[in-house]
Amino acid sequence: MQQTPTSPAGLTALEKVIAFVDERVGLKTIQAKMLNEPVPGGSRWAYVFGSILLFIFIMQAVTGILLMFYYVPTADHAFASTQYIIHEVDYGWLDRKSTRLNSSH
Repeated sequence: MQQTPTSPAGLTALEKVIAFVDERVGLKTIQAKMLNEPVPGGSRWAYVFGSILLFIFIMQAVTGILLMFYYVPTADHAFASTQYIIHEVDYGWLDRKSTRLNSSH
C-alpha cells in the first residue's frame, strides 16, 4: 500500500506553490470562511430564487456586453447586424437567443 508523503520534500510542484501561497495569504482559512458560512434558519426558497436572479443578471450583463461588439442599433443596419450575429459570429445564435430570453420586452 502506497502512502502519500507528508514531508515538504515529497510534494509536487503545484502542491509546493499552493502551500507557499497559503502560508503567506491564508487561502485555506479564507476558503473555510466562504464555504462554511452558516445560513440562519436553514436554507429557504428565497435563497434559491436569489441565486437564480443573480445568475440571470450576470448572464444578461455578459451577453449584453458581447452583443455590444456586433449589434448596430440604427434603422438601416439593425437587421443586417442581427443576421450577421446569428450566422457569422461563433455562438452568436446562442448569445442572441439568451439575450432575447432575458430581456423584458
